[in-house]
Amino acid sequence: MNVFGRIPVCGLISAYNATSVPEGPKNLRCVLTQRLTMRGLIVFDWANRIPEAIKDLGAWHADGKLKIREDVRVGGVDAYPDTLNLLYTGGNLGKLVLRV
Repeated sequence: MNVFGRIPVCGLISAYNATSVPEGPKNLRCVLTQRLTMRGLIVFDWANRIPEAIKDLGAWHADGKLKIREDVRVGGVDAYPDTLNLLYTGGNLGKLVLRV
């Protein structure tokens, strides 16, 4: 990390059902010496900017500047519970989609 770097923290859904406390950073000394800032982000903190995000993200996607990774699973409605569980176990890569 660069001096005065910023570390956003978001997307921890895979640890929601953890049975033990997840490990924390092992390099806290770097936070001190590099004078880093770590901040949690929740989507609702930015609700007033959703229209701006939709506009920008749509344009970036149309221009090919935004790459979207999807993890598409098949199996119909019967596969829903197992597919949903992938979100909580970290078993998917990208946007998880269940084809019905």
